[in-house]
Amino acid sequence: SLGVLIIGEAGGKSERSTGLPFRPFAQAGSQLETIIKLAGFQRSQFRIANIVNCQPPNDYLSGASYELEAIQHCQIHRDRIVNEMKPKCILALGEVAFRTLTGLAGPKQTISYMRGYVMDSTYGIPLVGTYHPSFIKRGNQRLIGVCINDLQRAVAVAKEGKVEHRLRTPDGYITNPTGADAHAFYERVRQDPGT
Repeated sequence: SLGVLIIGEAGGKSERSTGLPFRPFAQAGSQLETIIKLAGFQRSQFRIANIVNCQPPNDYLSGASYELEAIQHCQIHRDRIVNEMKPKCILALGEVAFRTLTGLAGPKQTISYMRGYVMDSTYGIPLVGTYHPSFIKRGNQRLIGVCINDLQRAVAVAKEGKVEHRLRTPDGYITNPTGADAHAFYERVRQDPGT
């Protein structure tokens, strides 16, 4: 209902048994569920898919010799989902989804550098990249707030139909400040250096 399509990398063992992506009881699925809830949304408000529909051997896709072939093989499923849903924004979870959906690769074009920015996808639909939930689950819990912000940004882009917007997190952190915001911050710090 929010117009956001969430796309991850590939299914795991739990997803293989059900045929559905990011199961709430699976490792990555439970983390995605937490991120969605903390962002103030419900899973049912999103369409969720993967770049590769099946489980890669040993859950290994990025950098594998079969990566490109697997991604191309599942292109028909992604195309079908995008054509059916007609999303207003895509949230790409992780490096494989980001690279596949933007065509960007190489130094300083990874998810670590590009996450949170609104990009053009290969479908001509705005895209926001963020970290994959399994990466968060593997000892990177400090990045949950970043993922929440990226999800909220994708929802705002879908809702507003434009790229220019500013999001505030509950603690007042401005993720995309204007010049006036930066100047106001400077003045606060100048007047109270202990800030």
